[in-house]
Amino acid sequence: VRMLKLFAWEPPTLAEVRAKRAVELSALTRGALFGTVSTFLWGAAPIFVTVATFALFAAVSPDPLTAPKAFTSLTLFTLMRFPLNSLPNQITRVIDLSVSFRRLTKF
Repeated sequence: VRMLKLFAWEPPTLAEVRAKRAVELSALTRGALFGTVSTFLWGAAPIFVTVATFALFAAVSPDPLTAPKAFTSLTLFTLMRFPLNSLPNQITRVIDLSVSFRRLTKF
């Protein structure tokens, strides 16, 4: 800091830091927005799948959608929700495992 003040580099350096900070804030904002949208879509996907399935069944099937069929389908969709929600964690663990395995084989 003393060198910046001694050579009067403070204003140019401050402008450079502000420009880099603006780029960094833009990247952080984009990342936060992407994370928010992807979290919302991942959480809302089971609802979209359920609605789309019932709509497709009502449009295609000659049989009416009865209460036993609807409640059985809802139960199955609910049972599938946990494995689908744990899928990203499992993918991350597999990637971590492959990286660790490569490091160990190099060692």
